[in-house]
Amino acid sequence: MKVGDKQLFLGMTSDISRKKAVERQKEERFIARLTRSNEELKKARVEAEAAVVAKSEFLANMTHELRTPLNSVVGFAGLLAKSSDLNAKNRRFAEIITSSSQALLALVNDILDISSLDADAVRLHPVVFSLPKLVEDVVASVSLMADEKNLQLKIEKGAAVGEAHFGDPVRLHQVLLNLVNNAVKFTSEGGVVVAISAAEPPGSDQHLRIAVRDTGIGISPEQVKSIFQRFTQADSSIHSRYGGTGLGLAISQRLVELMGGEIGVDSVEGEGTTVWVELTLPCEDARALADEDRADILQAAGSSSRVLVVDDVDLNRDLVAALLAPQGYVVSEATGGAEAIEAVKTGNYDIVLMDVQMPEVDGLQATRAIRAMDGFADLPIIAMTAQALASQWETCREAGMNDHLPKPITPVTLMAMMSKWTDGAPRVDDDNSGALDKLGGSSA
Repeated sequence: MKVGDKQLFLGMTSDISRKKAVERQKEERFIARLTRSNEELKKARVEAEAAVVAKSEFLANMTHELRTPLNSVVGFAGLLAKSSDLNAKNRRFAEIITSSSQALLALVNDILDISSLDADAVRLHPVVFSLPKLVEDVVASVSLMADEKNLQLKIEKGAAVGEAHFGDPVRLHQVLLNLVNNAVKFTSEGGVVVAISAAEPPGSDQHLRIAVRDTGIGISPEQVKSIFQRFTQADSSIHSRYGGTGLGLAISQRLVELMGGEIGVDSVEGEGTTVWVELTLPCEDARALADEDRADILQAAGSSSRVLVVDDVDLNRDLVAALLAPQGYVVSEATGGAEAIEAVKTGNYDIVLMDVQMPEVDGLQATRAIRAMDGFADLPIIAMTAQALASQWETCREAGMNDHLPKPITPVTLMAMMSKWTDGAPRVDDDNSGALDKLGGSSA
């Protein structure tokens, strides 16, 4: 090889080496950046998971803090409004307090539902129920607001609609109550019709359509497109005129989809709106309602079941005692977990209603201690808690609790729970007016 060729070869080799070195440096820098990105992603993931845990803990704590006073406000306001000792003016005041406290509770529930749906923590609890009766209950709940606005509120039931279906009546009630409440809210003249129909007579399954029609303000085609988005209302003036969070329809859509159904809107601006829900539900023999619809079949049975109510908040214990004592239950009280453990040892109770969050010995610790004692494995212990998240109930169940009674406690939910877990359920007074007398007070 000539000297010139050799120098040229060496030069080319050197250039190739330099290029390879540059490529290696680029590759190393890329790998370093990728490694840093992976580390940052891992860190972000850890932070996101921690944020989810923190959010859940915050919601659980806030739920408890909000629901605890609401339990007393809703409960006692409801008892007061039904008291026979009130004159018309004071009864009206009590009804306003009841309505306002229930509206506040609905807001709290909306916030919790959105969080639970986001976390896929909402579970359906299907039972046999009467759809026509459920719709009647929904309409009755908003009848006062409709009367105040001089609106007609009607139910139309198709001849083919069955009397008993299998589904989650609590969640369906929540959806329909939201739709009917919205219809009444946004209607100033005319009325609201809730129509239930079925294309075919009852069989193994029945495809149902529930339509809520109003003669209200209506919605434009552009606004219909976003009506089911969370925190969204038809226009910016809606909140100032009617209030609301814009969560109700978003929650309703998610719940209907969870039930395997579909929800939609047909509307003409200025003429009214129809919001419809279509579901396919298994049909059941109407006689099965006698076994499932516990709240509707509570009858007088002369029960004298002994109940231990455990709660560190005096008003909460007073409310439960005020609801139970007029129905024939023998009620004892404990102010904390340690006191409850000692009471169970000697009290011969038929059921324990146990608050969960209490200082020192909480409801979970008390339940574990009771379950560890001889002879109390089958004692019904019901969690009374303002924490409505599904994970909280799982914690209660793992501690040995049999069931879950969320606060605020209502007469129907309380009596249904007592009927489920005690022998010989006592009757439910239509007005529960006697409950106030058990507190030693009345109003004139």
